[in-house]
Amino acid sequence: SMKDLLSRYLREEPNPDYREQIKNLDPSELSSRLEGQWRFGTAGFRAKMEAGYLRMNRVSIAKIIYSLGKYLSNAFL
Repeated sequence: SMKDLLSRYLREEPNPDYREQIKNLDPSELSSRLEGQWRFGTAGFRAKMEAGYLRMNRVSIAKIIYSLGKYLSNAFL
């Protein structure tokens, strides 16, 4: 649920400004920032620098790096 996603994001986000930013969003904006998947395009990963799983911030970078590491480790095993 959206409430669970928001709670999880707030636990993971180290930036207090981003935690406050995401608490004050309307439901449709909150959904656009938390629900869905990153897509890798010809320009790599691109997004606004702001709060949310689908925006560029420490949380999303950590998830991208983790996923890339898993992919590379599986590719060479």
